[in-house]
Amino acid sequence: GCTSGIDEASRGLAHYVREHAFPDDYDYQQQELGAPANFLADWLQLSGPAYVISTACTSSARALMSAQRLLDLGLCDAVLCGGVDSLCKLTLNGFSALEAVSEQRCNPFSANRNGINIGEAAVLFLMSKSAGDGPAIALLGSGASSDAHHISAPEPTGRGALQAMRKALSRAALQPSQIGYLNLHGTATQHNDAMESLAVSALFPDGVPCSSTKPMTGHSLGAIG
Repeated sequence: GCTSGIDEASRGLAHYVREHAFPDDYDYQQQELGAPANFLADWLQLSGPAYVISTACTSSARALMSAQRLLDLGLCDAVLCGGVDSLCKLTLNGFSALEAVSEQRCNPFSANRNGINIGEAAVLFLMSKSAGDGPAIALLGSGASSDAHHISAPEPTGRGALQAMRKALSRAALQPSQIGYLNLHGTATQHNDAMESLAVSALFPDGVPCSSTKPMTGHSLGAIG
């Protein structure tokens, strides 16, 4: 998934309002949502499906899931997939309006947590059915759900997150007791951390080592999956 085109578009439109013209380096034809995937396919001379997935914080995870499906269906022999998100005033102002941004380093799952830090990131993976020569990382299973609860707040009981994790374990043929570490979404907002705590506790009643990396990276939104 990739949402990096939004910032260029918003800055270009702001410039147009001020100057009645787009910036010299602004390419109006490159603002379509699928432009990043089409650019990479053209630049790297890749064939096959090329598209962008935009599902907020799950975008890059959904890109990996989509790549796995393309491979399982035999539509591709390898897939370049991942996520990109760059800092954007529109996004920053939106989270600020929600009073969800912390002025200090974020502190996930703390009783004193008071909001997120916005970050930016980019990562791409080359996924294939066969392992390469170097150390390989395997995607054994994945799961997703759609709460449709609220545009900016998770379903408070963690029902959707729990369903997604159970699907991932089932497809990977693993039991919760076989999981050695869990990387949490851990945004440091009151709503997310409370919901995620309930979901993880329900799936791992005996506990599991877990943490959130967002105090070090910030919340990189579409690239965080």
